Amino acid sequence: MIPHFGLALKNTYIEEILLDLDSVEPKLQRIDSVEVIAENFIRGKESLRKSFDQLSAKLPTSIHCLTLSPGGISPLDKAHAIKVRDFADRVNATHITDHLCFSSFEEIESNSLLPVPFTSESLQNVVRRIDQIQEILKRPFGLENTSYFFHFPDNEMSEADFISELVRKTGCSILLDVNNVIVSSFNTSQSKTYEEALGKALRFIQSIPADQIIEIHVAGHTLRQKQSLTYLIDNHGAWPQDEVLVLLKEILLRCKPKSVILERDQNVPPLKELIDELIMIKEFVIPKESQAENLKRVDVITL
Repeated sequence: MIPHFGLALKNTYIEEILLDLDSVEPKLQRIDSVEVIAENFIRGKESLRKSFDQLSAKLPTSIHCLTLSPGGISPLDKAHAIKVRDFADRVNATHITDHLCFSSFEEIESNSLLPVPFTSESLQNVVRRIDQIQEILKRPFGLENTSYFFHFPDNEMSEADFISELVRKTGCSILLDVNNVIVSSFNTSQSKTYEEALGKALRFIQSIPADQIIEIHVAGHTLRQKQSLTYLIDNHGAWPQDEVLVLLKEILLRCKPKSVILERDQNVPPLKELIDELIMIKEFVIPKESQAENLKRVDVITL
C-alpha cells in the first residue's frame, strides 16, 4: 500500500484548503493527509481549533509534538500529555509523534530539540518516559530521530542501536526524518562530503527496524561554512536535496509507513507551490503505475 503523501500544515493554510475543498472547481492538486503541531492548537484560540475540526473531518490527520520531552529527566508533564491526548481524540488523529530529545528541564522549556546521549542509562530513562507517555496517549506513538552536530564522547552505542532497543523495549514506532539522517551523517563524517554522508545514512536505515516506521519526514537543509568548519543545518527551508530523496526512495522499498510528510518552515512558498513540490516528490519516489494501482484500492480526497 502506498503511504499518504501530505503536508506539515501551517495554520494560515487551513482556510485556503477548506475553501478549495468546498469549491466546484478545485484549484489545488491532491494531498492525502496533514500533520499539525500539537502545541499550536492546544495553546491557540478555540476559533483555530474549530477551523481545524472541519479540515480533520475531511483529511487524515497526524499530530506532531515538540514538548513532551521523551528524553527529559524531570517528571513528565502529565497535564500536557493529557491535553495532547484530548486534542488527538478531538481530531481523530491516526497517530502521535515527538522527538528523541529533551526539550525542558523542570518548568523551563528550551525551545530547542536537545539530543540525548546513546548510553544505557539514557536508554533506561527514555524507555520509562515513553511507557508513561504511551499509557496516557492511548494511540500509536512514534519517536523522530533528530539532527545533531557531533557524537557525545560517552556514547555506548550507535543511534541505530539505541532506537532499535527503544522500539524493542517499549513497542513504540519510529518517525524517520530522512533529512535529519543525512544532516547528522554529514556533520559526523570525516570527509564532510555528501558521498560519505549518504553511505552512512544508507547503513543507518539498514540497521533500524523498518517495519516500525509509522511516518517519514522529508525536508531540505542548508550548508554552512564558518572558518574551518563545514556543516549542515536542518532548517526546512528548501527543496529536499538529491541525497535526501535518494534515501527516501530507498527506505520506501523497506517499509510501509502511514504517511510521508513534507516540512517547510523557512522560505515558505504559497500553498499551491508547496503542494506541487509534494506531488513532484511523490512522482520521484513512487512509479506512476504504482500510484494508479493504489487509486483503485483506496479513496483519495481531492483538494
